[in-house]
Amino acid sequence: MGLRLGISKPIFNRKFLLQHQIRYDPEMKVGEDFWLTLTCLARGGKFLLVPEPYYYYVVRSNSLVYTSKLAYLHQNCASTLNFIKTEQIVKSLPQLAHALTENYQTLQRYFDYFTFLELLQQRKWQAVTALLSKPYISIYIAKRIPGIIHRRIQYHLLGNKTVYDIFHRKNAPPKHDFYSSLKKALSKSS
Repeated sequence: MGLRLGISKPIFNRKFLLQHQIRYDPEMKVGEDFWLTLTCLARGGKFLLVPEPYYYYVVRSNSLVYTSKLAYLHQNCASTLNFIKTEQIVKSLPQLAHALTENYQTLQRYFDYFTFLELLQQRKWQAVTALLSKPYISIYIAKRIPGIIHRRIQYHLLGNKTVYDIFHRKNAPPKHDFYSSLKKALSKSS
């Protein structure tokens, strides 16, 4: 499942935030927790992850994250480039810079894909141009076809109305047990 810095709710040391002049970006509408936490880590902050949940995370259907994919992706692409430039991490934290650059490229491809979908839904001819100029969109569509067919069969033929719900696959086993890895790492370091 991976580490979700935006969903984790850290307790920050106020003195550290003031000392390093770290604040929430008031222009940011989505993902502000992630970028605040990452800024703290890039400036030498430390944290300990407690695996027990101490709050409930509620996702609303009208949440900005799920209703405006293009705005979310655009903002995260801009935030990634801004973070790399502002924090000057290319030399000081090259692995983080590399990971963020790869993440930026992934976000940019998703942005291109959802832009294509929007143009297609609006029946605009620019959809063809987008498809021809960015061949990875075709590859992404081809990879998604089996899942699309499966969901449509589930929904229309088998009557499974939850197949399009965001948490439809919530009972799927995690791909990676992050907490076990964390416990091992902590036990080795102590």
